[in-house]
Amino acid sequence: MKIAIDIDEVLTDTFSEVLKFYNSKKGTSFKKEDMHDYRMWISFPCKREEIEGSLKEMISKNLIENYCPIEGAIKSVDLLNKRNNILFITARPENQKFQTFNWFDKHIPKLKNKVRFSQDHFSEKGATKSEICQKEKISLIVEDSPSDALDCGKSGIKVILFDKPWNKSISHPNITRVSGWKEALEVIDSIKKTTNQ
Repeated sequence: MKIAIDIDEVLTDTFSEVLKFYNSKKGTSFKKEDMHDYRMWISFPCKREEIEGSLKEMISKNLIENYCPIEGAIKSVDLLNKRNNILFITARPENQKFQTFNWFDKHIPKLKNKVRFSQDHFSEKGATKSEICQKEKISLIVEDSPSDALDCGKSGIKVILFDKPWNKSISHPNITRVSGWKEALEVIDSIKKTTNQ
């Protein structure tokens, strides 16, 4: 089976790190569990430019490559890679490519060449995740973004959606919500059995 996997909040604990950095700079106490939208400037009383500024500073200090993997992510990817064709699709901006590849060098070096960059949430330039999935003939994506999950689901792609505070309101027949990697692997196995892939 051809499977796409998102990076932020699926492989890495991204928002915890970004918020920790932002809070230390601004003296705020924003928490990931309070995010009703994955765009932090909508979830919290702050400006988009401030969040983008913090991200740029994190990039300049190479902090992005130090994001912690989500529990079970690396082991799960290794298991999936043995029996499937894996591709990572991220909506990270182009200016995070270097740090993204460095993160893969540290955690999943053999799959570094399987990373694709889709339309990002800042510039909205480039192909969407659903367009990349269709081009690459990917039948399932592991995702947390509500907009990307819904777009993929409506395009006929099966979605394993990591349950997050910012995606509670979405549902679609092609979307299966999971609590983490253990449950995600079970759902993927079930989908493979029913589709003979």
